[in-house]
Amino acid sequence: MNSLADDVEWWVAGPPDLLPWAGTFRGHEEVLRCLRASLENLKYEKWDFIDWITKGDDVIEFVHARGYAKATGVRYETHIVRVWSLREGKAARVRTFYDTLAYAKALYGQSLAVTGKK
Repeated sequence: MNSLADDVEWWVAGPPDLLPWAGTFRGHEEVLRCLRASLENLKYEKWDFIDWITKGDDVIEFVHARGYAKATGVRYETHIVRVWSLREGKAARVRTFYDTLAYAKALYGQSLAVTGKK
């Protein structure tokens, strides 16, 4: 938490009604709530940093991750892109993008109905 601004805005892709760690979280306590929700539901077996790109006060982080949902045992694998916006050396805004469907399928297994339209 020391690397986050006190008023940090932490956004994670996905519908919060399906992914309990998704949504917008403000401040240290809410970020901790987000991270706890992720760790309570997921077991990461791999978290490999692929690359970083920096431009001014913005950093783009690329990660490859895989693991399984604790409740179902269903596995997931995804690439994650996280955009960090810094202010005075601390993260003021963090935005996380990843394959939300991979996580939802892992959390809900076969009970997740996915439909597509042409």
